[in-house]
Amino acid sequence: MASLSAVLDEACNCRRQNMLLRADLSRLRSEHARARQVHADRRRSCEQMMLHATLKRSALPSWPVWSGPTGDVRLTLVSLE
Repeated sequence: MASLSAVLDEACNCRRQNMLLRADLSRLRSEHARARQVHADRRRSCEQMMLHATLKRSALPSWPVWSGPTGDVRLTLVSLE
């Protein structure tokens, strides 16, 4: 049979270990919450940039400014030679 002091020491050790584990769990939860917030902010920022780029792209003229679309499209093309 174990002595009373050994049982009390084991109980103190278990309590101490439990407090450390709870503190670690709390730290991990707060880090997880911060990471989720950062990820959500970055995703929102990327979505806004994509929307901005899409709107800018749709506002660009589809034909060169110096020549609108004509019957002969070859006149609006630039030679690569």
